[in-house]
Amino acid sequence: MELPVWETGLRVFSQYDEDGVILFLLAVLGTGTRRFVDLGAADGLRASNTANLALNFGFDGVFVESRGSDVADGVRFYESHPDTSASPPRFVCDWITRENVNALVSGAGFTAVDWEGAVRHGLPLWDLVYFLAHAMIVLERVAADAAPAAIADLFAGRSPGSPHALAWVRRMVEALAIPRELVGPLALTSWLHHGLSAEQRTAAVRREGGEPSGGLTRLPRLVAERWLADPALGARWSAWA
Repeated sequence: MELPVWETGLRVFSQYDEDGVILFLLAVLGTGTRRFVDLGAADGLRASNTANLALNFGFDGVFVESRGSDVADGVRFYESHPDTSASPPRFVCDWITRENVNALVSGAGFTAVDWEGAVRHGLPLWDLVYFLAHAMIVLERVAADAAPAAIADLFAGRSPGSPHALAWVRRMVEALAIPRELVGPLALTSWLHHGLSAEQRTAAVRREGGEPSGGLTRLPRLVAERWLADPALGARWSAWA
């Protein structure tokens, strides 16, 4: 007999019956790494789908929340609770967008990929350029202070990973029939946009009493500056062709 999944529901910390459904799915699929990522987590307790895992099932994880007061409450709770004080889950105070979600959680040993905001014209190329840059940072373990130069080298064709990354750019350009003369300006405006949006998120987080990660805030702006100054990049970028 098939069992409707919501008949397995129960509420411990979740808003509705998500706690029970999650336990049922873990029982069927296995617990894997016993780690979680909670995006938009509030204080990690209120209407939380992951607090039960952290407190009662020994899961480790990261909570991401933009409101500084909620982050402070969550940190205090998990650092003082007897079941998590020895190794409390991590809190990250920042806004979440498709541009920054990978970087926000990667420092805690997680990777999340969010493409839901992608659209057909222009933005997919923006997403691809940004994704390739951060994938290179993770895969090659590039230090934060070396990342802007490494990203410039990647797209200028000076890096060992350049042929693979630039091949993906060509595929995207061909798939979307993007005019060749627009590829450079699109890539440049991508980094200019990411640099400005990072500064806007920083200001918003600080208004809520939080402090975003410095590397995440500065990297897009530093890459934009290098992209403008590098003769192999700029609005006439052609290394991808």
